[in-house]
Amino acid sequence: MRLLLCCAMSAGLFLSACSATQPVRPDKAGSIAPTQNVVVIRGLEGEGDVQRAPPAVVRRLEVEERNNRYLSRLQAVEPPDLHVRVVDVGQGLCVVGLTAEGYTFLVDAGHWIGNACADGVDRLLPDMGLSMVVLTHSDGDHLGNLPLILESREVGTLLWTGYTPPHCTHVGASGCTTFFNAREAIGEVAADKSSVLNLKTTPLASGQVFELGEVEITFLAGWHEFPDVGQMSPSEISNAVSIMVRISHGGRSILVTGDAIGRPLRGSDDETCTGSEGWAVENVEADLLSADVLIASHHGGNNGSAKCFITAVAPEFVIFSAGGGHGHPHRETVARFLAAGIPGAHLLRTDRGSNSASDAEEGEWAETSVPACGDKSKDDDIDILFGSDGGITTSYVEPNRCE
Repeated sequence: MRLLLCCAMSAGLFLSACSATQPVRPDKAGSIAPTQNVVVIRGLEGEGDVQRAPPAVVRRLEVEERNNRYLSRLQAVEPPDLHVRVVDVGQGLCVVGLTAEGYTFLVDAGHWIGNACADGVDRLLPDMGLSMVVLTHSDGDHLGNLPLILESREVGTLLWTGYTPPHCTHVGASGCTTFFNAREAIGEVAADKSSVLNLKTTPLASGQVFELGEVEITFLAGWHEFPDVGQMSPSEISNAVSIMVRISHGGRSILVTGDAIGRPLRGSDDETCTGSEGWAVENVEADLLSADVLIASHHGGNNGSAKCFITAVAPEFVIFSAGGGHGHPHRETVARFLAAGIPGAHLLRTDRGSNSASDAEEGEWAETSVPACGDKSKDDDIDILFGSDGGITTSYVEPNRCE
């Protein structure tokens, strides 16, 4: 099923072109309020259509000007049809995308310490709005820069779980500032008449597609409440609700899984296939779950990237968006990818300089980290380029930084 963005390009803008009815959208508090103008989410065969608010106007930069600026720096022979960057935010996730047609997207907003994700968005998408924002779950290292990013950018569609961490019982609760700041920013997006989809009030079925021109962002999994807690701890449950999306163009694809869980740390072995990864293996269509590039679950933590999930995805490249001091990517996690036949040279990481004693003690895979290289954020961004010939390449933006 497809979310038709109902937009027409005019004078360099994406303008809403939808009929008027009574859809719903979340307000600042996350409740439901009526608005005007709709876009239709096409239902599965036999289901009715669901009406939602349309995307807001999204600015774009002229394609030729944009290509000349950033592609010359990448020394690319041809402009890519899709440029996706995994921004080095330390421990966290920030994925920014730009299509040749000028559509833009963001998956997660990085760590609350520093402005690495916001700066990464500015570098790739200067003076541009966001056609779509996906927030995989409510952890602070996935929401950290959201208010800063959204304060000066119009948003078309925003998708999030609506999940409130159990300890965040009220504004001001300890350790919850990032979450409440992000939730307020989401409310402001809704107030601007953007389309905000909250899985608490708008559950989505696996396979729904958001169209950004020739690029498709397919919702595979995600919950407000995970249906099977199993052996998971409370913190793992908050990760298991993570939204999984597949970003595809021209037959090639990237799978982003947030902090999905596949093998809880208690009582698991390499044959364990459970949690949200296990659910995806059992319930998502096989051709949708497979991908050329996998951004590994939970930064390469050992409770994600289960053997069954790796087999189902069968990626050619794996990216670990990790930071120092957390033991990510874990050596046992990486061993499962290597056992699946993925070459070590195809395992990229945003923490090449991570080699602290605490990481070693926690079991981090150290083979591609570089001693004395340093691991500040912003210096190990990774680009994924979809070529007009159907090819796909992954590389560090600064490949020789540690040499």
